[in-house]
Amino acid sequence: MKKWQLLKLTEDELLLIIPVVGAERVIGFLCAWINKNTFNDSDRTLLEYSASFLGLESMKRQAVEQTKRQLFGDIFDQVLSNTFNENMLQQAKI
Repeated sequence: MKKWQLLKLTEDELLLIIPVVGAERVIGFLCAWINKNTFNDSDRTLLEYSASFLGLESMKRQAVEQTKRQLFGDIFDQVLSNTFNENMLQQAKI
């Protein structure tokens, strides 16, 4: 089953639209303006891999941000409860 869509712009020009999927949902689209006379399956495959890469990078960035927020929350809770953990502070500085 194809995941991409082609829209005809002119007689020779097409717009290739490939969804960028992250965490099992569409987070955007990779669009390429192409000439149908020079575009081939290898080009399409490369763009599909690019869309996959963008999705993975987005998920990685979200995971890093979520971990930072969680670590900050843990440190904040420890400061408020006066159960401060020096090891966690060192990790937060990194």
